[in-house]
Amino acid sequence: MSFSRWTPVQVSRASASPTSPPSGRTSVLDGVYVALTTILPEPGRSLVVVFTDGDDVSSWLVGSEVVDSAARSNAVVYAVTSSRRREQRVLEQLTSTTGGDILRVASTADLGSAFEKILRAFRSRYVLSYTPSGVNFGGFHRLDVRTKRRGLSVKARAGYIGVEPAK
Repeated sequence: MSFSRWTPVQVSRASASPTSPPSGRTSVLDGVYVALTTILPEPGRSLVVVFTDGDDVSSWLVGSEVVDSAARSNAVVYAVTSSRRREQRVLEQLTSTTGGDILRVASTADLGSAFEKILRAFRSRYVLSYTPSGVNFGGFHRLDVRTKRRGLSVKARAGYIGVEPAK
């Protein structure tokens, strides 16, 4: 697995601390959407890492549209945020919908370990194949993935969008 192709979503002026927001207008949702559409033609599972202060002040898209796009993609979205606020529903929906996670950092000293944790988790993923029968096409179909082995946890997508198979 190679991580040599990185897609920069939004480049902003570097700040001395991730807790001090950069000057300008932050469009987190628009940036995530661009990343998701950019990787659509890529085969296999893609990784989108969102590094944000959590404050989206200028996106044109609304959260539900971006979450829907994420659910239809093969991407796993992780978010690294410096925000101490727990009210980040869209980030939580994006990460849980795709099987990713939110990592909260207190300072720039925590960034290296946060990104390493994301790469370790992404590299240790398994892909399970499931072919349903008797299921309607279209719409969201919930899946519950569990393990019988104690001490192990499973992080998975909540389900899938039914599509008609190619003929």
